[in-house]
Amino acid sequence: MEHYRKNLTTLENGQIIKDMSANEEYEWTVCDPESRDGRMTLARPPLNIYNRPAKKNVGVLESINWVKERLQLDADGFPRLVVHSSCKNLIKEFRLYSWSKGKLDKPNKIFDDALDALRYQTITLKRFQMRL
Repeated sequence: MEHYRKNLTTLENGQIIKDMSANEEYEWTVCDPESRDGRMTLARPPLNIYNRPAKKNVGVLESINWVKERLQLDADGFPRLVVHSSCKNLIKEFRLYSWSKGKLDKPNKIFDDALDALRYQTITLKRFQMRL
C-alpha cells in the first residue's frame, strides 16, 4: 500500500500511515536520516510510531545498486523486491528517474521522494540481514 502526499505535516502524514496500518504488525518504520524532528514527531504521542533513520554512511549510488540487486531475478526466477501495481507514484518515479548529463554517477534529485523511501528501506533491510 502506498501513501504519497505532499504539503502535509509530519503529524498529519504519520496519522494517515498509522490509520492505514492499524492492525498490521511491522518491525520498523524507516525515516529520512536528515529529519530528526520528523522522527521525533512520529515517535511521540499520539502517534507512537517506532522508527529508525536510514544509515547516513551509505551513499546514494551504493543504495541505488542495492535496489537494483533486489529487483534482479534470483536463481529461481523471482526478484527479491516486488513493486505492487497499486504503488502508482513509485512506479512513476522509476520511469522519470534520470541522471545528470555527463555525470553517470549523479542522479537528478527530482521526482525521487518515493524512490528515496525505497532506498532507505533497502539500506535498513540490507544492514539488518548482514547482522543475521
